[in-house]
Amino acid sequence: MKFNKLIVAGHLARDPELRYVNDKTLCMGCVAVDTSWGDKKSVAFIDFTIWGKRAEPYAQNHVKGRATLLEGRLVQENWEDKETGAKRSKLKMNVENWEFMPESSGGGPANRAAAKEDAQAEISYDEQVAIDEGTPF
Repeated sequence: MKFNKLIVAGHLARDPELRYVNDKTLCMGCVAVDTSWGDKKSVAFIDFTIWGKRAEPYAQNHVKGRATLLEGRLVQENWEDKETGAKRSKLKMNVENWEFMPESSGGGPANRAAAKEDAQAEISYDEQVAIDEGTPF
């Protein structure tokens, strides 16, 4: 039996990056997922790619720190390191569908500055340190 389905809910670790490659639209990003268990805190960072007509709307409406829900499949990228010649690989998510998640402060491009200011004003020092260190929640 072959089954490859991944559903991830988390917060964007960085602003999505939109690219155009050979007449195809591509959006790349990284979602941080809270994988804490009991008192043990941990975060998994999952790189993702959105291809085609779903890529541009996603990039236009999402910013670092925004909650996101992604559905897709797990893929393994393989390459050879140019400097060492070593074989490398990485698991990524190819997104087939995404959904808006509720946000208290918006999150579209027009609201980027306001959302970031609101978020920074409402969080404690410890939370700000976590955000500054790359964890978006």
